[in-house]
Amino acid sequence: MMDPASRFLDSDDSGTQTGIMARVLKEHKGPIYTCELDQRCPGLVEFPLEEVMNACQTGYFNNTVAYAIGFAIAAKVAEIHLYGIDFSYKGYVHFAEAGRANCEFLLSIAISRGIKVGIAQDSSLLDTNEPVQSKLYGYHRLDEPLVVGLENGRFVAKKYSEVKDSLPTNDPMLPPEALRT
Repeated sequence: MMDPASRFLDSDDSGTQTGIMARVLKEHKGPIYTCELDQRCPGLVEFPLEEVMNACQTGYFNNTVAYAIGFAIAAKVAEIHLYGIDFSYKGYVHFAEAGRANCEFLLSIAISRGIKVGIAQDSSLLDTNEPVQSKLYGYHRLDEPLVVGLENGRFVAKKYSEVKDSLPTNDPMLPPEALRT
């Protein structure tokens, strides 16, 4: 929680979350990482900002989820799984929350360091909710769209019609090993 506790304890800035968070912050034993300690909240721990920035080689953190991803990168976790992190919504063309680009940027850093990333199947993050045959721009317009897969650890592109029956549905973020022919 990268907001200061005072946002929940001293104001109503968080709307319906204010009361719930005020109670949790006062009772939770922690750790709850945040930008500022508050003696009214026993579980708060100061976020290791400089350690995370240096581990990620960036100072680009514009939302709480981005800080969590950065923290995971700094901790050198093997996997990151994200659920409920969307930032944009198909049914609301004119509504998008700030932060998607920041999270996707940090996920790219994680992936480049060998961290496996799993994202909820219906999330817009990294376009996970898009059909596999629509993910390669330009190729998606072909009569035979290409889809991404892995063969022996290398990315490959295959015709959708050749592999559609073997596509896995449980991990939409990572290219499917099932595209082997």
